[in-house]
Amino acid sequence: PVDRLAPPEIPLHQAIYEARSDVNCVVHSHAPSGLVFGAVPDELVPLSHEGALLYGEVSRFTLTSNTVLDIAVGRSIAKTLDTGIGVFLVNHGSVVVGKSVRHAVIFALMLERACQLQLTALATGRPVTTSSEVDVVAKREFVFADLSIRAYWDHARRRVLRTAPESRSW
Repeated sequence: PVDRLAPPEIPLHQAIYEARSDVNCVVHSHAPSGLVFGAVPDELVPLSHEGALLYGEVSRFTLTSNTVLDIAVGRSIAKTLDTGIGVFLVNHGSVVVGKSVRHAVIFALMLERACQLQLTALATGRPVTTSSEVDVVAKREFVFADLSIRAYWDHARRRVLRTAPESRSW
């Protein structure tokens, strides 16, 4: 039995850590654009730098949209995630993983932005151009290198400190 004081969806995190030795951080969120995009049958495309990173790396889990309270459901999500960066929990939210806290948090922020941009593009009803496979590879190698992730992290940290100065003491 799960300790009543444990976070409610701890089996989700446990199952991913169990399945993926390369993962050192799991971010589960209910961010609005990711939640909406997860309910749309379209796949993420390399519309932006963020989309290039996540293109082909985010799957959909459709078994349930309920809170993940048992390890069997967590393991099903981990299986759906496979070797990818993220998974949409359809009508629930998303899960993103990374080799560090920085990577997972930045990838989660990028997922939200990629979803927001693609939803905006879809809303125009017009055809959309996307990056070529060659550009996708180049973006992944340069824009998402460890040094770039650190720069994204530092930028995100500065934004948080500007908007929530009290977070300095957390």
